[in-house]
Amino acid sequence: MMVDILYYYNSVDTLYYYNSVDSLYYYNSVDSLYYYNSVDSLYYYNSVDILYYYNSDEAALASKESELRKVQGLFDKLKSAQEEDKVALEAAQRKFQAVSSGLLSADDGTNATLEDQLMNAKQAVAQAQTEKKQAEMQLAPCQKELREKEQEMKKTSSNYEGDRQKLENMERELKTLEDSRVPSLRIWTCCDNIVTRLESNSVFSLLALVAALLVLSVSLLV
Repeated sequence: MMVDILYYYNSVDTLYYYNSVDSLYYYNSVDSLYYYNSVDSLYYYNSVDILYYYNSDEAALASKESELRKVQGLFDKLKSAQEEDKVALEAAQRKFQAVSSGLLSADDGTNATLEDQLMNAKQAVAQAQTEKKQAEMQLAPCQKELREKEQEMKKTSSNYEGDRQKLENMERELKTLEDSRVPSLRIWTCCDNIVTRLESNSVFSLLALVAALLVLSVSLLV
């Protein structure tokens, strides 16, 4: 009896132990799964954040590269302008030194003194004045001829306008005559027909002639 009781308690203890072990293993498994899920979630969010910041940094980098290209272009232009100004300054300095030493570069490339330059300038001015006078002398006859042609053109235009007005008046008169001629022709035709019909009857010949004369008189008055 005692052996059975002892065996029973040992069985219960063993079952409790195994249940405890199973429970502990279960909770450990749940904890491990929760930990791995947490780690996965954290890795996912970290990946999303890294991708977002990477895209933002890439866009900012592209914008800065564009600004850098603009600044570089402006710098190149300023550098080119500086080089041109430097060349112009050197040329001005050389010319200033030449003037200071009494030498200048002539138009043909040879060296000339300031006095020679002034003499050449005076000669150029005199030549220009001569050419101006010659041009004025040639211009005066041309202007006179132009004024004469303008007067002739005005006269021609006036004559043309008068001729055109006369032509229009003649056309209106001709049209009026043509309009008045048509009824006269019709009256003459009618009289001729009446006379032709009444010539066969000698009694009414005189009356026919009188009627024709009356009709002709009326047509002429109209």
